[in-house]
Amino acid sequence: MKLSNRISKSFCLYFILLLSASCSRTIVINQENETNTPTIINSIILYPTITPSRSSSITKEYTRSFTSLPIKTYEINKEMIYFDLVIDPNKTSIIYAGINGGGIIKSNNFGVDWTNSSNNLLDLWVEDIAINPINSNYLYAGTMNEGIFKSMDGGNNWFPINNGLLNKRILSISINNLDPSNLYLGTLEGGIYKSINEGDDWYPVNNGVDYLNNYRISSIVINEINPSIIYAGTIGNGIIKSSDAGETWELIYESNDDIWTFRDLAIDPSNENIIYAGTNKGVLKSNNGGKDWEITMDKPRNTNIYEIVIDHVNSSIIYAASALEGVLKSIDSGKTWIRMNEGLSDIRVNSIVIDPINPEYIYIGTDTGIIYQSTNSGNSWFQLFSWF
Repeated sequence: MKLSNRISKSFCLYFILLLSASCSRTIVINQENETNTPTIINSIILYPTITPSRSSSITKEYTRSFTSLPIKTYEINKEMIYFDLVIDPNKTSIIYAGINGGGIIKSNNFGVDWTNSSNNLLDLWVEDIAINPINSNYLYAGTMNEGIFKSMDGGNNWFPINNGLLNKRILSISINNLDPSNLYLGTLEGGIYKSINEGDDWYPVNNGVDYLNNYRISSIVINEINPSIIYAGTIGNGIIKSSDAGETWELIYESNDDIWTFRDLAIDPSNENIIYAGTNKGVLKSNNGGKDWEITMDKPRNTNIYEIVIDHVNSSIIYAASALEGVLKSIDSGKTWIRMNEGLSDIRVNSIVIDPINPEYIYIGTDTGIIYQSTNSGNSWFQLFSWF
């Protein structure tokens, strides 16, 4: 999820250094715990209860080995939980959720059960997760303070891959689907970085736009047909475009007093010239590769859009995660929008993802730490998981 607004809304943040010497502890998570609040005992973080509403109460036990490296932990704000939801494209029963301050959790059964998936993740403030589309055991997690981490075993273990990064505050990750060795990172006030060797090394790609190396890059999207074409959304600067795989950029939509935050971008899978942008004032649309833009969400327009997803079977169907309006859906390529909030106890939606095989299955995350699922294209929702 590419949520820039986390930065301005996040508070109560503190760091705890864990264990000056290597040790191994056994952590027991009792899913009958009534408080569900994270606690720290002897510098060991006990993760909150993970209890899907459709699962029986069980007790889980696992062993986590700690090293002398410090692990950044955070006091989680109960009113502002942000998720980044991603689905394994090769096995859609597997879902990952990155949480600001809570690390990563994983489900192997369409969200019915969840387990912690943060072993050796040294920063639990996860901004974005990306999956290698060819080998989906390879995952990348961007964190707020410790850079980029990689897993090669489906999220069981993580290790940092920050060689060449001068800015380790990661907001967004994007992978070239045709050549997954090519990755791009969007940073907080550090512009864009690129890797051509699966993240082993990074170098800045901030040419063509003045002061791009100081931009806050909240979203990056790669053209799946022609991956040399890339779009990036920013906080406060506008939308930029590259036609040479990120080596140079041009500003194609400049921020103004009305529209200035571009949290997410999406390219129509059936027409590469159609791009949607989620902004602080609704949705923008371009029909010609970013040359011209129009407001496509007029009512309600004054709503923050955190994420946009497009149905890969029928690209005229679009969903938007809104901070004020919940789930918004369009069935006419963005001309009109309707609210799809039946079953939601919290309509402050900050993340949304569509099952890449069965688009009737949709998952969302809300500010109060709840993950919901719809099995009927958003017509109704039921709760899968609550952080508290």
